Amino acid sequence: MKKIKITLLACLAMILGCQENSEEAPINENEVIFEKNEAQDALAHQFANLLAASLQDESMRNFVKEEAVAKFDGDYDILFAAAKNKEVSGKTNARGETLTFQEALYTNASAARTSANDLDELLAQLEAQYPTMQIAVPELASGSAEDWETGSLNPLIAVMESDYDESTTDMVTAYDSEGNTYEISSSEEPEQLTIVISPSERVMAFPVDHTARAAIDDCDLAEPYAKTLNYNLYLIEEVPIDCGGTGGGDSTGGGGSSASCDTENIKSMRFDDVALNDIEHWISGAPEIKLLVYTYNGGYKTKAKHLGVFEPSKRSYINDIEKWWNVNGSIGKHMFDWDSGDKFWLWFYEKDPTGSNPDCDNNKTCAYKCGTKLFFPNGRPEDLPYPTTSVDWHCVPGRHDFIVSTEFHRNNGTAYGDCNEEKTQWHLRSGTFQILTRRIYK
Repeated sequence: MKKIKITLLACLAMILGCQENSEEAPINENEVIFEKNEAQDALAHQFANLLAASLQDESMRNFVKEEAVAKFDGDYDILFAAAKNKEVSGKTNARGETLTFQEALYTNASAARTSANDLDELLAQLEAQYPTMQIAVPELASGSAEDWETGSLNPLIAVMESDYDESTTDMVTAYDSEGNTYEISSSEEPEQLTIVISPSERVMAFPVDHTARAAIDDCDLAEPYAKTLNYNLYLIEEVPIDCGGTGGGDSTGGGGSSASCDTENIKSMRFDDVALNDIEHWISGAPEIKLLVYTYNGGYKTKAKHLGVFEPSKRSYINDIEKWWNVNGSIGKHMFDWDSGDKFWLWFYEKDPTGSNPDCDNNKTCAYKCGTKLFFPNGRPEDLPYPTTSVDWHCVPGRHDFIVSTEFHRNNGTAYGDCNEEKTQWHLRSGTFQILTRRIYK
């Protein structure tokens, strides 16, 4: 077995962990739970080894590149459940019929020392136990999926296991097309293109036939992005917030219709290498930054305004402390109106999956209680509520990497600024994360 050892950069991550929901369960500020799903991890390793062997075939490399570049979720990701029945150009059977991606895997099974029967079982178990498995092609400094020279370059296939944690996981296992195994750094980018088998951060799986169907029947869900025998798979932005997604966000506060210069927009943000690596390693691709805004008007409201997800189309766009990444063109995105409160708390966080699906039955719910482990540069106000499961996080299995919280106060000249003035709010934790805001007319 070949081994490559690469030193891990020290990263300090402040993370919000999830555990099963209980109304009486107190918020635990110290415990972070990363549940390991050994059965799922074993399936991921089997599939990674098989895919590595399959990519000896140029037509398979072309297929994976084309699907990754399509960016179904905004990143270079491929949801296996959606791609498995697509045809692979140039890959045919003895009758000259074009094979699907799943069928083409059988033609390379022997190279991965996998029998047809074993592959049957693997694919069946993936569908039943790991419906959100994706084939990700993270952007690296050396290039992205778009730069992949499929005529010659055969990448490594790494596995992100279910208990992966940016703050503690320093190495991951990877496979090459010859069946060799490597241990590579999860924080320092590899020099060569590396594909990652991981749980999708942007897809939710809802059971097709389930005793707790009522738990999701109230969700106004559109046609699923993909289906398996056991699950309907939805893009997370198409699932309402109250059902665990990011679509159809709640709004609290807001101002009137006057022409005063009282609207505060978030315009841009950026990370340096250390800060970005602290919340999202290269192996996870571009970060998905989320923001909650609490309004103070005689006291903090218990319900936050959700601003959805800020996600650059490429990791490199937000990973440059010398350049700004605009969150919504040149206008930015509305955060709050100054005439709706005296001050406002902003919570920035990044959410990753745990690798498990909700276990919903007659005795359980799909919601999860989230503990907190938060960072306040100037201390936490006593009356500021923690985000809660049912109101704010709407937790499905996931872990929250807390970035920073900050207060905007009208009496703070720097935060309030002049009308149309762009203001930089910056915070140091480990590394630098900055946001650019602007107060404009309604």
